[in-house]
Amino acid sequence: MEKQIDIIIPAYNAHQTIYKTLSSIASQTISDLLTVTIVNDGSERDYSECIQCFSPFLDVREITLNKNVGCGMARQTGLDNTNAKYIMFADADDVFANPFSIFSLYANIEKGNHGKEINIVYGSIQEVEIKTGTIKSVIPADHGTWLFGSIYRRNFIETNEIRFNNSSRGEDVSFNKICKLSSDPEQVGLINLVTYFWTDANDKRINSQIFRMLYAKVGYIENMIYVYNFLEKKQKHVYSADALKLDAISNFVSLYFQYLELFEELDDIRKDVPSEELTDSVNRIVDLYKQLYDSTYAKYKNTISEDDISFIYNINLERMLNRGSFSIKGISFFDFLNIFDTGNHEKLKNIILP
Repeated sequence: MEKQIDIIIPAYNAHQTIYKTLSSIASQTISDLLTVTIVNDGSERDYSECIQCFSPFLDVREITLNKNVGCGMARQTGLDNTNAKYIMFADADDVFANPFSIFSLYANIEKGNHGKEINIVYGSIQEVEIKTGTIKSVIPADHGTWLFGSIYRRNFIETNEIRFNNSSRGEDVSFNKICKLSSDPEQVGLINLVTYFWTDANDKRINSQIFRMLYAKVGYIENMIYVYNFLEKKQKHVYSADALKLDAISNFVSLYFQYLELFEELDDIRKDVPSEELTDSVNRIVDLYKQLYDSTYAKYKNTISEDDISFIYNINLERMLNRGSFSIKGISFFDFLNIFDTGNHEKLKNIILP
């Protein structure tokens, strides 16, 4: 049968884990409609043995990159070198939740919505802790962030010239935000089924707290800046000015809660990170805060009301409370906002690391 779905898997030295990923794909009820592309992101050896093992059951191939370029560009390479009607993404240490996962997503994107094509369908994701196998929280389908457990219409991505940022952290956030800002909301579907098990492996080379601060936070902010630079250049979105304004507020409010997290994380990692490296990292993060403020909030600040801020602030606060306890050290939100409104973001560096 004609292949309908390309599944793109970036892989860097993933020879031990990718077998379980491919097994979960081979067991899908519509595996005959799938093409799997492993993008070898500069691994020490190829995946020919793995491909040979699964070729009787799957249409699977490998694209080899000469050097490690990170997940974002590896996924983009997969996009540029495939051609099926729909696209899905998987990591090389994750699995689809059950044999009907891909069928459920495919059926929903195919059926449309009142005569309109569906551009994206998001499923729910189950987080799994790799060391213990513990099932953790379910990430609901309305996350709008993760690539996994979701399906995308290729024509929509190509028409809107949506591309991954050259980043190895947070590139899924920017990709999905651009997709949502480029799509009619009625053309984005949700299914409240767990379609994907995401493995929380962290990074064994570094303390997980250090990872979250030095890598995840920087990656997230860089990708948000990428989104707004994209929108400014392309201006291909269907959201109203009010919706974009609320999104800009939301980005800045989320920075404030990230700032609160910094205090708690710094207490945990000071002993593990040289002071010079820690200072450089905090300076980098705050400089990125300023760039994101200039790209988003600053453009709307003269039209933003206290009601706008209150609405978004309370949503973010509820999310933080649902995740458990968090630090309330540091300055208030309006003091935080004033620092950027007055162009005095250097002051924040001294507040975080006196």
